[in-house]
Amino acid sequence: MKYSLKTRHSQRGASALGVIFVLLIIGGIATVAIKIMPAYMEDITVTSALEDISEQPESRSLDVKGIQALIKKRLSVNGVKGLPDGAIKVVDDTGIRTIVVNYERRMDLFANIDAVVTFDHSYEIPSR
Repeated sequence: MKYSLKTRHSQRGASALGVIFVLLIIGGIATVAIKIMPAYMEDITVTSALEDISEQPESRSLDVKGIQALIKKRLSVNGVKGLPDGAIKVVDDTGIRTIVVNYERRMDLFANIDAVVTFDHSYEIPSR
């Protein structure tokens, strides 16, 4: 059988180099996602705990120290242990208490390449 030039050119597909390139890109994205995802999961836990505290009626009658103790207890129960000191602040301003969360996570990606993820949230606790 003879193959014409037209038939040979109509056959198309990915080359080995193209497949390797696509696999490298997918592998790099997957590696970054796997390394960064725990920081986001921890932030979701912190966010849900602080939202619950800000919505509880009992938190309205607590002073700043009581709210801080409640936050530490709630985060300890949820397994959050890696927050830096000063990441969560309770500010009492004219009867409205505000819980301010501001911290960053740094994680190694490859060799000397790091990723920095910052989180900044604010929750209001209405006055008594």
